[in-house]
Amino acid sequence: MTRCPRLLSAATFVASVVLLAALIRVPAAAGQTAATASPLDRPQVIRTAAATVRVTAIRGLVYPWALALLPNGDMLVSEQNRNTLRLIHDGALDPTPITGIPEVITSKRRDTAGVEVIVHPKFSENRLIYVAFWKPKPGDTPQGEDNSVRRTAVLLRARYDGTPVLKDVKAIFEATSETDGPSAARLAFGRDGKIYFAIGVPGFTERA
Repeated sequence: MTRCPRLLSAATFVASVVLLAALIRVPAAAGQTAATASPLDRPQVIRTAAATVRVTAIRGLVYPWALALLPNGDMLVSEQNRNTLRLIHDGALDPTPITGIPEVITSKRRDTAGVEVIVHPKFSENRLIYVAFWKPKPGDTPQGEDNSVRRTAVLLRARYDGTPVLKDVKAIFEATSETDGPSAARLAFGRDGKIYFAIGVPGFTERA
């Protein structure tokens, strides 16, 4: 039986949320002075009832979409419009992208073309990760203001062994329908050990 993942401690949850906020910050413009620079240009200390957290902004990412915490404290981060993952180790971005994800759609919309990533509850034993993305329809012509194509949601399973190339990459689910509208996806492991895949966009009436 697959045990469900442990709930994050309050301290870890706060650190993750605050760090994600740091990741998506806009870089300071050229010539910006210290007086007008963002507070995230220097380490910040956040005090909560649960813990005190030191936050340092991570530079070099392009619109990060999702992050997955690894047992050793590293993080896998996905970026919009990109079929690679990025590794954050010891508080710094590894310069080498992690490849192995098939082609994903691209879009100018900020609610579309994101790549979701989570790790298996027993990652320390099996090194499995799961990636959800939107696969472009072959031969479709980009159209509309966001210059995007029709797409299908896909759930991918792969093995991450610490090298910059995913192993044993396999699509384990692909939707039978297509869309040309806003597209997002989220993944979660339930207490029953099963993986749940939500497809849709907040504000729309379709069921996940």
